[in-house]
Amino acid sequence: LDSLLQEIFQIFTMEDDPLSTSLCEAEFERIGLRFWTGEDGGEPIPLDIHTAASVGDTQYISTLPVHQYDLYNSSKWTPLMYSCYLGHRELLHFLLKQNCDIGKCNAEGRTPFMLAGMCGNLEMVQDILKHSKKGKEVLELVDKRNFSALSHAVNGGHLEVAECLLKFGASPNLTEHEKGFSLLMMAASSGNHDTAQLLLSFNADLSYENAVGSTALSVAQDHGHDRIVKLLRKHQFTKSNLSVLAGPAKAELLMQQQRLLSSTASNAIFSKMAGVSQLLREQRDIEQ
Repeated sequence: LDSLLQEIFQIFTMEDDPLSTSLCEAEFERIGLRFWTGEDGGEPIPLDIHTAASVGDTQYISTLPVHQYDLYNSSKWTPLMYSCYLGHRELLHFLLKQNCDIGKCNAEGRTPFMLAGMCGNLEMVQDILKHSKKGKEVLELVDKRNFSALSHAVNGGHLEVAECLLKFGASPNLTEHEKGFSLLMMAASSGNHDTAQLLLSFNADLSYENAVGSTALSVAQDHGHDRIVKLLRKHQFTKSNLSVLAGPAKAELLMQQQRLLSSTASNAIFSKMAGVSQLLREQRDIEQ
């Protein structure tokens, strides 16, 4: 019993996220359930609300005081977070009816919605979107790494979740803080062809470069993902070649160059700025 207590203590006092992809439901069963249900020979210990949430015990949680439903534990996780991470949909519905806060975040800045996206829990993502009166705000929330729910879905290769979020209006051009990767670069790095194709269909920016000059194409090439290289090259000269992420600054620069081109009769300048008009036409086509 002492060894089990020590092991559980180590898990729930980790500096990193107390629940990551390496700590799945099977891990709870290996360590926790024997202790909680007394299968090691000891007397059963009543579940606290967070333990009950981790195993999806909605019936037991419904017997607990209402003020506990939205409480953080020592690892800054709420029962709603556990339900979304571990896929306990019945518990999610129960907690949403109790008006638990879907905007609360854990120590890593992750909300229940992000955790559902991270784990590919499509129905739970849809449930939260339907329940929330601030759907767009939920979509745009990011954690400390600047990952949104869509970022987590793309990073985890959860295609259906990613498609759902994109259709609902999530931005395909968010970048994360660790490497400065865009969502398209994440898909290119992992070799996820279908996700890359999905992002491109929602106008993901192919020309974006991070601080070291990497693009989605160069990342795919570096990792030897030939199918993605072929896919990205196919899109190279479409409207993605004007950087959405560069924003108004690039458009303003092009306009300044066009004004210079128009106001001078110098053949040298005409030659130097030959590509500007074509870029502006492409910019106009994008806006239309």
